[in-house]
Amino acid sequence: DYVLREHPCLISIFISASEEACIKRVIERCDCNNKEEALILIEKKNKLRSNYYNFYCDKEWGNATSYDLCIDSSKITSEQAADIIVEYVKKRIS
Repeated sequence: DYVLREHPCLISIFISASEEACIKRVIERCDCNNKEEALILIEKKNKLRSNYYNFYCDKEWGNATSYDLCIDSSKITSEQAADIIVEYVKKRIS
């Protein structure tokens, strides 16, 4: 959202999930074999994302005020999240 920050059609979306949901998803993708490995990987990746975003975007990664739409994907299915995003985009561009 930094590069396109002046674009009138920019829609910034943040998708998060509970720690348990993230661990489950990482293990299911076969990125890790157990809960401890998954948690270490998640923390490492989130730190990298956060540092990169905070440095280049001059905003705070994960802070709802930095985004147009925030979704907790641990509360709904991926398909439901996609439907919400599509509906939001349709309403924004109409």
